[in-house]
Amino acid sequence: MPMSTKTRNIIYSIGVLFVFIIGVLLWGFVFDKGELIIYFSDRRYWLTDYFFVAASFLGEAYIYILLAIVFIFFNYSRSVIIGLTGSIVLGSATLLKEYFMHHRPYRYFTEYVDPPIAINYVPYVEIHNGYTTSFPSGHTMSAFAIYTILALWSDRLSIKFACLITATLVAISRVYLAQHFLKDILAGLVLGYLIGLLMYGVSQKFKNKKILQGKLKKPV
Repeated sequence: MPMSTKTRNIIYSIGVLFVFIIGVLLWGFVFDKGELIIYFSDRRYWLTDYFFVAASFLGEAYIYILLAIVFIFFNYSRSVIIGLTGSIVLGSATLLKEYFMHHRPYRYFTEYVDPPIAINYVPYVEIHNGYTTSFPSGHTMSAFAIYTILALWSDRLSIKFACLITATLVAISRVYLAQHFLKDILAGLVLGYLIGLLMYGVSQKFKNKKILQGKLKKPV
């Protein structure tokens, strides 16, 4: 008997939960604050540098723009949902960063550690050094929001796993590139997943409405 879409979506959700649990275990029992960044810093290799730079790009705004353009040609409703999701992610990430005001790893290692720790940064990556923009990780929120929606829209389990892996790689890249702490990406994972889940529900609720039909009504 073939697996239902609902079952596949549950499997995806379990995968997200598994990734989160692994992250919490690493944060609580393996690495102290900043230690995972130091771990990656001591193990730089040109191939992994390029790989995680590319992975980080998959959580940026242009992914939303590209997907919204693609979907508008064959499913208008999903194009609208993608645009709304991007706006929600941007707005909520900005507000949360301003509320928590956590410093970036660069500030932590240069000003809050005695003696300061010299991190081996990827040379061609611009390092964010703000005092108030670390928590939560906007890239991770963005990735888990959009790839959760894509995963839940798809009927294929292989695509769901591909979306989960892609979002996870975006999250890891933010620590690898010394832009965020592990706690930042864990928070971004949960918030992004919840936003994606919410917007998937919205797309399901209104998919039969005229404004979100997916096909523009031809003039009579």
